Amino acid sequence: ANNGGACALPASTLASFTLAGLTNPLAGSYPAAGFAVATNRDNTAAVVASAITITSGVGGVTFTGAPLTATSASSWTVGFTAGPSGALAAAGTISVTFHPSFTVASPTVTVGAGFSSCSATGAAVGSVVTVTLANNGGTCALLANAVASLTITGVTNPAAATYTAASFTVATSAESSASGA
Repeated sequence: ANNGGACALPASTLASFTLAGLTNPLAGSYPAAGFAVATNRDNTAAVVASAITITSGVGGVTFTGAPLTATSASSWTVGFTAGPSGALAAAGTISVTFHPSFTVASPTVTVGAGFSSCSATGAAVGSVVTVTLANNGGTCALLANAVASLTITGVTNPAAATYTAASFTVATSAESSASGA
C-alpha cells in the first residue's frame, strides 16, 4: 500500500519483507518446492534454492545472578523458552552450563514459571548442573514452547571479570542442542 507516496518496486530489483505471526512447523527438513513467492505482475512463482530446515531447540536463554560479587555464594535464575519439541515431564532433564570458572557444589533447584506440578533436584559435575524433574502434587509438565525459569543455589562466582554469554547454555533431554545466553 502507498505510505505517503507511490508504492513501486522496479523490475529486477531485489526485495525482502517479513511475515509476522507465523508458527513454525515441527522440526525437520521441508522441500524447497514448498516455499515460493509470486506477485500480481510476475505470477510465475519463484522457489527457494534449497530445502528449509526447522530446528528444535531451547531459545531465549537468560542467566541472572545475585549477588554478582566475586567469589561469593550466589543464586542464579535461569530463563529459557522450550522449543516446539521441548515438552518435558517427570524424569526429564535440563542441563544448565555455567562458564567453567564458576563452581557448583550441592546445587538446590527451585522451578518457577512454566512448570506445572514439578519439583526438581540438581546434580553438578564441574560447572554443569543437571536438573531432573519430578511429579509434585500432580503430573509434572513443561509444555512445548513454554517460557520457563528455574533458580539454582549453591553456585560460587569466580573472580571479577567479564564472562562471555556464549559460555552459559541450556539444553534439555527433549532438545539436546544447547542454546547460549
